[in-house]
Amino acid sequence: MVAVVVIAVIIGGTAYYLSIPPPTPTKPQPTIPKLLVIDHNMYPITSLNQLLDIQMLPWPNYMAFTHFQTLVSVNLTSYFKEGRIEFLPCLATSWEISEDGKTYIFHLREGVKFDNGDPFNSYNVWVQFYGFYWLASNGSNFMYGLSLFDVRNVEYGPATVEILNRSGLANPTTEALAIMEDKSWPIYCEGPYKIVFRLAVPFAKEFFFGMLTGHQGLLYDAQYLLDHGGYGEPANLNPYFNEHVFPGTGPYKVDEVAVNSYVKFSKNPNYWGNQLSKAEIKANAMLDPGHVDQVVVNTKLDDFTRYTDLATGQAHMAAILSENWRLVKANLNFSYAAFETPARNIAVVMNTVIFPTNITKVRLAIAHAIDYDRIIEQVYFGQAVRYFGPNTPNYGTFYNPGKLPPYQRDLDKARRYLEEAGFPNGKGLPSLELKIGSGDTIGMLFATIVQENLGEIGIDVKILSLLPALINAPVGSYQFNLEHAEEIGHLRLNGGYAPDFLSPSNFWLAFVSNRSLWGNTGIYSSPKVEWAVDKFSQTANTAEIIEALKIAEEQIWNDAPIAWVCTTKLWMTAGSYVWDNRIVKSVEFDPNWTGVTDSPLFNTVIFVGEESP
Repeated sequence: MVAVVVIAVIIGGTAYYLSIPPPTPTKPQPTIPKLLVIDHNMYPITSLNQLLDIQMLPWPNYMAFTHFQTLVSVNLTSYFKEGRIEFLPCLATSWEISEDGKTYIFHLREGVKFDNGDPFNSYNVWVQFYGFYWLASNGSNFMYGLSLFDVRNVEYGPATVEILNRSGLANPTTEALAIMEDKSWPIYCEGPYKIVFRLAVPFAKEFFFGMLTGHQGLLYDAQYLLDHGGYGEPANLNPYFNEHVFPGTGPYKVDEVAVNSYVKFSKNPNYWGNQLSKAEIKANAMLDPGHVDQVVVNTKLDDFTRYTDLATGQAHMAAILSENWRLVKANLNFSYAAFETPARNIAVVMNTVIFPTNITKVRLAIAHAIDYDRIIEQVYFGQAVRYFGPNTPNYGTFYNPGKLPPYQRDLDKARRYLEEAGFPNGKGLPSLELKIGSGDTIGMLFATIVQENLGEIGIDVKILSLLPALINAPVGSYQFNLEHAEEIGHLRLNGGYAPDFLSPSNFWLAFVSNRSLWGNTGIYSSPKVEWAVDKFSQTANTAEIIEALKIAEEQIWNDAPIAWVCTTKLWMTAGSYVWDNRIVKSVEFDPNWTGVTDSPLFNTVIFVGEESP
């Protein structure tokens, strides 16, 4: 049916009716810029050195999935919209898994090149993973702290690297192949396009594949590594790669780096997926070859500057945080990223090693004094849900299997705990240090609420505002944190830690295990908890793992090393990525819920007027 517009025109008191047919609907023309401008709120922590993957850095990794790719990728539609994890081919086209869950064979995509023209093959993957082994001081737990491999026969180090240097990876020598195809090693090649991971223990596919989509799964050009001085040493990584980004296989290449200022990208002419069909892109959005010729990710620390850039068209997308979030909400031309099943971990972490937070009842007092609802409303705009960790609700059956309640604010109970600890009304307690980053307005609001809450039960909190580099300097692995416990201080705010990789073992390892490579700033470890964490690398029986986690969670609840506050729906906890919806139609984000990067996957940006794949 065609609608007709009828207009009454009154002339000299007489009405004349004019029938005007509607204009023919026209399809909006795509408004695709030549240069996509993204304003981010920080430069990657430490540097752009991809060797830092062993430490779950750099973060945010602007290059993740846009420049560096993985063996397997994630179906973003099923994951974010349906809560279902489905792994898809990426640099591996197919795989085989043994019945006992110990052997994973990946068949690699042939004909792929890195953006500098170097060929991608199994030898690149081999060198990268044994690089992690070397950088982890030859430890069997080089993959995120889990002891998955039997490395007793492995002899990898400077002598091996020298052989590889003489050989090269495009057409390795017989001497190099004898090492890379040695089946007594847990990871080995079977020709240039097949690589085998032989685990020492059964390990569920969902867990192992999830690890391959995180930091350590991002694959770089290992030949470039060999050509520019190798790895360096475990405690002193090769600094050449801090600003000279490894070549990648993804849709964009890195053209220019200005430290603490910007990273510029352009489309990779060697990208193997440049000719993918719309159907193939729709099935796996992470492979999208991109829609603009060039991209720049700017580092702009001031939130209002980022908002102004977005509002005036100087940027197409920007990270907007709490200072200007109400302006975003008031502007109908802005859309932003938010998710109903969140994964970012907001918590108050208590140092279990130094006095007085090494006393369990002092920690329980703190956990019951915090006004969690106030933090959710005032800091996170009500866009958050309570939870009990370490896992967050996105982990489904692996989230809080014992159904333990989150700690609740109860000042009477908090005061009783203090009195039982020997500090009635806080008498005899020193001031507790709570360190936050200078200029962190979100952290300051959070810290101020905690300070006021603890003051109500007689605990004085001294907020120290320090440069982020100083706050992070004493933080690293569990052992490193143990050695720097005094420097870490009594309290730390976990302002949005996200998964380093898609596996329910991640947060257990990061926050409450002595095998933590990063994240356990409470320096917490318990035999019952370590026993449960061991289950992740001892069995593929998920029911057995879940039963162990129930026991461990009860221990954590009783020990209270961490006051789990909430997990936020907004992509960047107290804000999100925002775009002008008159220009940008849609965009995808890190499947690790910001754990690898909170910047958008800019190859997936679809503009208004474009047909979606």
